Amino acid sequence: MSIRLFYDRWPQYNRRLVEIVAAMTPEQLAIRPSPDGWPIWATVGHDAGGRAYWLCGVLGEPGAEG
Repeated sequence: MSIRLFYDRWPQYNRRLVEIVAAMTPEQLAIRPSPDGWPIWATVGHDAGGRAYWLCGVLGEPGAEG
């Protein structure tokens, strides 16, 4: 059984996130939501790593190999 049915709009969401982050300036990527919060670049990186870990490492979906 695959989880792909639950993520049918994933390509749309991922494309939009990539477009938004790619258009940000270094100053925007350095913005922190609070003094002790991570900057945007770190939050985006953490999100990407978390997705790969859960989808590929935990749920066994292909894609982490390369």
